[in-house]
Amino acid sequence: MAAHAKTDNELWLAGKKRQKPLVAKSTVSPGRPKCPSHLCESARKEFHRVSKLLGERKHESRGDETVVALYAVVYDRWVTAKAKLDQEGMQITVEVFDNHGTPKIRTKENPVLEIVERIEKQLFALAKELGLTPQARTKVQSLVSTEPQKRTPIPGSMWDTHPEMFDENGVYIPPELRGGKAN
Repeated sequence: MAAHAKTDNELWLAGKKRQKPLVAKSTVSPGRPKCPSHLCESARKEFHRVSKLLGERKHESRGDETVVALYAVVYDRWVTAKAKLDQEGMQITVEVFDNHGTPKIRTKENPVLEIVERIEKQLFALAKELGLTPQARTKVQSLVSTEPQKRTPIPGSMWDTHPEMFDENGVYIPPELRGGKAN
């Protein structure tokens, strides 16, 4: 089993630097997209549900408005088509005529099933794009917050046990610069 990747604090404490970044940080600032006014009520509900979900995961920016709106519209179409398929069934009965003009009753696959399958493919592709599938979720990066990350001491470290010897970023201050006496 591979060793776990060390945190930035652990590397700093060991006096080392990361050779390659774990994951490239996104430069896009987070934000909630505005729900477009052209969406119907059910698509609007789905837009807000997905937007809230992405916001909780810190994967949402204002630029996602079009993709989330498209996902909501396709989702609404899928629900509507699926309801029609549930109502009519997987197979339908149609009347066809043979070569002699005699009507015959045939059972065939409901054409709405093909529409539902096509919409499901679109919905799945958009869900992957937004990071809503389990596999895609592992590849999606959290968006960088605009506020700088404050460094904290590692429990039990010199910085933690003797904070007077370090500045707020954990950089050691020699006694002559601190104004104190050397021991």
